[in-house]
Amino acid sequence: TISTVVNPTAPDDLAALGATDTGSGSATVTFTAANDPNHFGTQFWRGTTTTFEAATPLDPVYSAPGAQGGFTDPTGFGTFYYWAAPINSSDVQGIVSGPVSVVVSDPGP
Repeated sequence: TISTVVNPTAPDDLAALGATDTGSGSATVTFTAANDPNHFGTQFWRGTTTTFEAATPLDPVYSAPGAQGGFTDPTGFGTFYYWAAPINSSDVQGIVSGPVSVVVSDPGP
């Protein structure tokens, strides 16, 4: 198998990463990309502990340099931790940010 990396330059670190409880069994994860022309998207991971190696990769979110973005993650109830890393168009990853934590609460009856 031959693999070609067109752009070997990792994008700059994310400018911001956050997570909030939606109140309905989900977390909203938000980010701000660096204003770097190498930025193409952001890869996310979610865990139930602060151990990055135990976290599960989530789908990346593609965005422009400097953009703010996010997604709603249907977690169920509990405490969750998120990490994120910028990626370029060749899927070269920058430095991982996080974890940020969120407690997703049961809104009750």
